[in-house]
Amino acid sequence: LCLLVGPSGVGKSTLLGTVSGLVPHFTGGTLRGRVTVAGRDTRTHKPRELADAADDVGQDPLAHFVTDTVEDELAYGMESL
Repeated sequence: LCLLVGPSGVGKSTLLGTVSGLVPHFTGGTLRGRVTVAGRDTRTHKPRELADAADDVGQDPLAHFVTDTVEDELAYGMESL
C-alpha cells in the first residue's frame, strides 16, 4: 500500500496513470523512457495485466462505476474482458 499526496497540479494523477498503464494506452500522450511494474513494461502490457500490482482509487469512488446496478456492473466487467 502506498499513499501519494501533494498539492494540486504536481502530477500525482499522471504518475498513477503511468504506473497503472493508463498512460498512454487510454489517455494518449507520449511516454519517454520505460516504466516497469512488477517486472512488466507498461508500454507492452495492458492496464488489466498490471491491475494485480498497481491500481488507484480516485477521490470519488462512485466515479468508477459505469452502471446503476451491481448485476449490470459485474456483467459489464465480464463483457469487457
